[in-house]
Amino acid sequence: MKNNFQWYTYDAKKIVENFKSNIKSGLTTDETQERLEKYGENKLVRLIKIPWYKVLARQFTDVLILILFVAAAISLESVKLVMPSLF
Repeated sequence: MKNNFQWYTYDAKKIVENFKSNIKSGLTTDETQERLEKYGENKLVRLIKIPWYKVLARQFTDVLILILFVAAAISLESVKLVMPSLF
């Protein structure tokens, strides 16, 4: 089995043949056990969970976002000067 196999370019029959399986019955119990021993469990590695507040803080580290905040602050201050009755 190749790692760079372009699955989307093949039909289901070809993929099933590649995995030496059967569309109707799937894998046998013996084949399943053999593949489990050979390849291991089909699990994603769980990475360290990043707290929500760190994810949120990261959103504000981009230069364009900081420029947007500065522009918003300047705009707010200019409105305060022109229409002080609003504040």
